[in-house]
Amino acid sequence: MFVHKYTLNRKRLKMTDGKTENKIAAPELTFRKYKYSHPTYRYHKVLPMVNPNITVQPSTTVTSTLTLPTNVLANFKESYIQFDWSYRFEEKTCPKVWADTYGLINSISLQDPSQTVIGKCEYLQNYVKVVGKKSMTVSEMLTRDRDLQPIHPNNSLIGDPGAIRPEFAVGGDDIKSNVAYFEPQYIKAEAEVNGTALAPVVKRYSCRLMLADLKDAGVFSTPHDIPLLQNYTMDITFGKGNKAFFTSTSQADPDTGAANPVRDIAVTNLKLMLAIEDNQDVIDEVNAKVKSSGFSIWIPFLSAFRYPHHQSEDQSVTQIITTREGRRLQKVIHSVFNTDETKNHAYDCNNINGSKIISYQTTLGDKDRQKDVVDCKNHYDDYMVNKRFIQSSAMLNRNVYQYNWFHCDDFTELPNPGDNPLPVPAENCEAGVPITKETPLIWRTAMKTANSALSHYYWIVGQKLLTITPSQVTCD
Repeated sequence: MFVHKYTLNRKRLKMTDGKTENKIAAPELTFRKYKYSHPTYRYHKVLPMVNPNITVQPSTTVTSTLTLPTNVLANFKESYIQFDWSYRFEEKTCPKVWADTYGLINSISLQDPSQTVIGKCEYLQNYVKVVGKKSMTVSEMLTRDRDLQPIHPNNSLIGDPGAIRPEFAVGGDDIKSNVAYFEPQYIKAEAEVNGTALAPVVKRYSCRLMLADLKDAGVFSTPHDIPLLQNYTMDITFGKGNKAFFTSTSQADPDTGAANPVRDIAVTNLKLMLAIEDNQDVIDEVNAKVKSSGFSIWIPFLSAFRYPHHQSEDQSVTQIITTREGRRLQKVIHSVFNTDETKNHAYDCNNINGSKIISYQTTLGDKDRQKDVVDCKNHYDDYMVNKRFIQSSAMLNRNVYQYNWFHCDDFTELPNPGDNPLPVPAENCEAGVPITKETPLIWRTAMKTANSALSHYYWIVGQKLLTITPSQVTCD
């Protein structure tokens, strides 16, 4: 006998006579008609308000502003920023372009005319360096465009120019990647450029920043179509130039003769390719919602902080979290970087074998987040504490995790990469620890370090309610 197997949940179905019954029908007996409403996008090119060609100096930043079209629905998660950049090399140098982050972009923000910010990512280079790998599945990494996008497989044997690392560890030999072919590529190690002062060699590169890579950064990472009824502006801050690349005197060794760029970087052809909704049914449905009760969704909101700490064995960071960060606290992500954030140390967050943080413990209010102190040096407790956040991600094992070190306090327990997804977008779920004006939260981490000066970066993910009506935008 042929038996159908069903995985659907039983539902109470309303019948034509007004009664209800519990019934599940086989596909062969299901004749009900449905209207499938789906998004359809076309790209709208947005250029800077002024000159699209930008000069980025080695040690300063510069901001370019784009004005977005009005009276459209935009999906920022499907949108991207693209530009070209070039640099004049001379003498015998080997370019080393960072391949695991957007080295030229410092921050991006999106705001309406009243300066209500609905999308923001600050310290973007450091954020993508760590959180980009944490949040990206292996399958997604395998489909990345190697010529335009960071965080792609090294596609090389260990020790070949594609699978090398700057040697960050104190007294260690980490110049070789840990996993052949599949570990993220850290730098594009190019052959020697034989330029001279009279005949410099100009090398050109292209970059495509997918806004979806800015995880938890407001509307940049939400799957929803956002109605743009006013003149929103996007600020893109480039620089510093010395965080985009460095040079060395050896193609195979990124540390020998490492040096900062000494000239300006030329950024050209900057554009935002904005995904605009093209399905009129979807447009009508969202516009009707805006005009009636207002368009309202939960969005994650990212706040970034940097705290340089002097040389000390005992270090701590304390942050007061208020309603400026959102209505609920969802995550705190903490990483530590070398205080010399230039040359081959520009993105040194390596903590292999506790080379920076030996142990730590975090608290929220008066409650410890870990029952015992987390050991990073001998028993690798840090990997076990954070392993659930990197399952099936681009951080392939403990060594790769510690080379791109972070700690995450997650107060939502929403699915991570590799987990079964929720039946609704995770962004739709109200989740996290409530924050009120009367009771701000205090997050703290106390660390035993390798007695070195460190730059502490931490990003707070709050949850805000974005509401759009015909007359105003609120995000609180």
